Amino acid sequence: MRLWIVDGLHLGAGSTTPDDARVEVARVHRQNGVEVVPGSSLKGVLRTRAEYICRVLGLAACLDQRCGDCRPCGLFGFTAVDGRARRARARIAVHASTIVGAVVRPRQHVALDRFTGDARPSALYTLDVVTDGVLRLRVDALDVLAPGDVELLHAVLCDLDDGLVGIGARTTSGLGTVRVDDRDWRRPDLTALAVHLTNEAR
Repeated sequence: MRLWIVDGLHLGAGSTTPDDARVEVARVHRQNGVEVVPGSSLKGVLRTRAEYICRVLGLAACLDQRCGDCRPCGLFGFTAVDGRARRARARIAVHASTIVGAVVRPRQHVALDRFTGDARPSALYTLDVVTDGVLRLRVDALDVLAPGDVELLHAVLCDLDDGLVGIGARTTSGLGTVRVDDRDWRRPDLTALAVHLTNEAR
C-alpha cells in the first residue's frame, strides 16, 4: 500500500547530534544511505489505532498489550508474565519502509519554558523532516487471520488517510499526516465492519 507524505514526517529513531555549541539536530532515521520508516514504528501506529477502534466499538482491547485475549493481542502478538510466562507471535509482519523520493529539510524550533511560556535561552534546535516522498506499507500474513482482521487494518488505513492519526514523532504539532496513494485500495464499509466485529464478540 503506497502512502504519500502530506505535511512531513519526523522519524524519532534518528540520532540527535550537536551541530555546534548551541544547536541540536535531530537526524532522520537512515539505513544504507536512504530514509527509512522502521517496521516497529509502523506496527506501533497500526496496533495503537486498532486498539482505539476496538474500544470505540465496545470490544476488548487491553491497555498494556499483554492480556493475550483481545483481538489486537491476537493480531499483533503479546508477551505476558502473570505467574507464568505466556507469549504468542503476531499473525502479521509489518516491514520497514524505504521512503521513495524523500526530500529532507531542516526545521528550526525554540524550546519553551514550561512555566513562563517564553523561549528558553540558548535552546534552539533543529529537526530533520521528510517533507515529501512516498512510502510503501507492507503487511504480510504469518498465520491464518481471524475473520475481520483485514477489515480492521483497512479501518486503520482510513484513519491514516483522514488524518486522524499520524506516523512518526510530533504528530500533535502537525507532522505525520499521510494519504493512501493506491488506485486499487477501496475504503471499507465501516458500518458493516462495526456490525461484524460487534456480532463476533457476542
